[in-house]
Amino acid sequence: MPKRTKETEKQRKPEAGDSAEVLDLKAAADFLKVSKPTFYRWLAQGKIKGHKAGQQWRFYQRDLEKFLETEEPVMPPAGAEEAERAVEEARKARGLPSVEWNRPGELLDPSVEAEDNPIQRVVNVILASAIDRRASDIHLDASAGEVKIRYRIDGVLHEEMIIPKYVHAPLVARLKLLGDMDLAERRLPQNGRIAVKHRGREYDLRLTTVPAVFGESAILRILDQSSVLIGFDKLGLAQTARKTFERKLHETAGLIIVTGPSGSGRTTTLYSALNLLNSPQKKIVTIENPVEYRVRDVMQVHVNRKVGLTFATGLRHFLRCDPDIILVGDLEDLETAELCIQAAMTGHIVLTAMLPPDAPSVITRLIEMGVEPFLVSSALSAVLAQRLARMVCPSCKTEYKPSPAGLGRLGMSDEEIASAKFYHGAGCEQCRHTGYYGRTGIFELLEVGDRLREMIARRAASAELRAAAVEGGMVTMLQDGLEKAKQGITTIEELLRVLSLDRG
Repeated sequence: MPKRTKETEKQRKPEAGDSAEVLDLKAAADFLKVSKPTFYRWLAQGKIKGHKAGQQWRFYQRDLEKFLETEEPVMPPAGAEEAERAVEEARKARGLPSVEWNRPGELLDPSVEAEDNPIQRVVNVILASAIDRRASDIHLDASAGEVKIRYRIDGVLHEEMIIPKYVHAPLVARLKLLGDMDLAERRLPQNGRIAVKHRGREYDLRLTTVPAVFGESAILRILDQSSVLIGFDKLGLAQTARKTFERKLHETAGLIIVTGPSGSGRTTTLYSALNLLNSPQKKIVTIENPVEYRVRDVMQVHVNRKVGLTFATGLRHFLRCDPDIILVGDLEDLETAELCIQAAMTGHIVLTAMLPPDAPSVITRLIEMGVEPFLVSSALSAVLAQRLARMVCPSCKTEYKPSPAGLGRLGMSDEEIASAKFYHGAGCEQCRHTGYYGRTGIFELLEVGDRLREMIARRAASAELRAAAVEGGMVTMLQDGLEKAKQGITTIEELLRVLSLDRG
């Protein structure tokens, strides 16, 4: 029996003449076309008005009708067959195969209630199709007369299907219900989390809803809990850079920063580092916003600004927990930067992420934030800058000649162009005729040595730091990317898409 809330306790007793419109729980659930578990949840949350008659719940039909006016997740007006047919037609228009409709509970975690209605089956198809296609994000955006569903695959958005507008409200409401979000709130953005299982693997879905002109947009980030176990050998780090980075990670102290724009794979690199360092002999603590992956034997903390738990607050307390390794999700302000440097200078390995586009720019950014140059030079151990580039599909890989203009933009000489061989994907079923399958990292690793420490202390410009690092053996992202293109791992066009060529 659900916990009684203040809202349910305030409901009035039925009056004489009300009997015709008073329903028991089963009849009320049938009226709303939802399962009993869903109905119990709404009742416990005070979303549905009811009263107790002995040990039984009773509900006024007029209250249920009013509840329906708030666009809770009920069946679309055309019914199950029409909703499924609309999805099938949308997939057929995109050249996608017909769906074998998931039965209730097949995709969703058993801890989340399953109910036999068309909206759940539509949700299941959208989620299962996205996971099967290796999507990292799902975007549901409504327009005046339709709902566009797009998947981000290998960093690029692909239109998956367009479905009728009448499916939009119950579809978003169903997602919000699974994410334990406020169904009635449509004026403000909300965040939630959904746990699903598909083909024997567990996934976390981070749901964000945003109010828009034609109805709420929903964005789901798909987190594969097994992908956090990826090793450095799978990231795409060149052998020399990988050995240097692993050596830096195993030092007794120092600040190590991974930098790049959003979506460049920084989190994957940081978690790969944690897995490399994780052992019973080391105390590892993290503070993140939010914690995206769970790691065994690691103390992980969510940022919660509402109660005053920020990156800086967490760091300040971490230093009293006798940690060996500290991971800070984002180095976003002066206070956090100074605490990271303090921790690095007092015998801790500190891992964190920033947003500057290349490794030398991280150093100048820290100084611009207000950190004293001598502190940066003393604490900073290494900076790893990275991007993610799509890989050539192995099933349709073929040699080709890139445009001379593109090769020229990448700084290749005529002799290099004449001697090099390049490959791209011609397009096949495996890559869905995109020519690409999967992604790899493009990196530059700046190791802070004595010469760079002296330059940092005297506030050398980013260009000077880059020149000195290259002279000391740093391989730039451009050089790393060109080498991967020559090896047939990626294409010249992909390098032009992801790299900032003015930075080298």
